Amino acid sequence: MKLFRVVPKSGSPLERFLRAMALVAVFAGVLWAFEARFSRIADRFAASQTVYDETGTLSAEDRDFLRRTAEELKVRFGIELVVRVFREALVVPDLNEKTVFIGVSLEKREAEV
Repeated sequence: MKLFRVVPKSGSPLERFLRAMALVAVFAGVLWAFEARFSRIADRFAASQTVYDETGTLSAEDRDFLRRTAEELKVRFGIELVVRVFREALVVPDLNEKTVFIGVSLEKREAEV
């Protein structure tokens, strides 16, 4: 006695084959949809990690330019760009040797590259 039968025994062999292929197509479609959705979420998260403006002084055009520049640096040279604009104290995150950090503190009027 089999409890879970993916393809029923009734019907012609062609019908069973078509049902099995339809089931495989549904699973492939669902997997593709999940992959597309989560890759967009990962891209948005990575973009938000690239440019962080605590003060709100960067315009949308400036942020988009910095994100495109960061993407171009990543594709061409394998270098990550991190830009942070702080109100008060400049905080340098943990970096590796393939990361360029640009930090600006507006109140203290200091910058670090």
